[in-house]
Amino acid sequence: MIRLGITAPLLLGVLGCGGAPAIDVSGYPPEMQKNYEIFDLRCSRCHDLDRAMNAQVSPGDWGKFVARMARHPASGVNKKDEVAITAFLEFHHRPAAAKGGSK
Repeated sequence: MIRLGITAPLLLGVLGCGGAPAIDVSGYPPEMQKNYEIFDLRCSRCHDLDRAMNAQVSPGDWGKFVARMARHPASGVNKKDEVAITAFLEFHHRPAAAKGGSK
């Protein structure tokens, strides 16, 4: 048997499955928290979430970015997911003052 020396919780965190969220969305509106869950579930299939969280995408261009990612068969992103993920990323990347009551 080959031992990797990686504990299961660490491996799950690295793979984006389970564990703590990549960001704290507890101060986001409930709809954005739901959209984050879809973003987390779908986008972490192909890459870690930091990729999108740190991407330099112009406001209004998230839809094109998400649509391109959705074309990858492994993504599992359908049209409804595209809308939710795009809404989350547009909201998350707004300046803090434009997010209203969020942290």
